[in-house]
Amino acid sequence: MKYLTYILLLTLSSAITAQEAPANLLLHGASVVALYTPDWEITADEKNSEGFYDLLDDYRYYASELQEHLSKNIGVEFIASFAHKVSFPDTGVPSVNREALSGYGFIVYVPGKAPKIFYGVATNVDVLCALKELDSTISVGVNCGIH
Repeated sequence: MKYLTYILLLTLSSAITAQEAPANLLLHGASVVALYTPDWEITADEKNSEGFYDLLDDYRYYASELQEHLSKNIGVEFIASFAHKVSFPDTGVPSVNREALSGYGFIVYVPGKAPKIFYGVATNVDVLCALKELDSTISVGVNCGIH
């Protein structure tokens, strides 16, 4: 299952190349968003830059781990999106632009609280522990240590 999820995530951005990126993703419930740049927006210079594919491989791996973990019905939605902007209703927190994340990142959102934003790559454990910090009633299934 992990392998299938990883392959699905690997092909996600290239499978939808005919679409434009949605302007805004509005979050309502507890969510973990894997925000990424679709393949058709990545320039040749970016693809040829040192470490780009290492970053991309790590990002996709941790996103697939999060997707698999959150699919176990812990009450948090996993969203993989290439939206230009992610908004958080009723928080007073400004929207996050994908470009501000250098094209890749994770956003952890629990209604009524300021989101936790990870720029670039973050491990699945770091993201799940941020979720636990925002809502201690959610069982994330990983050891987050003492906070």
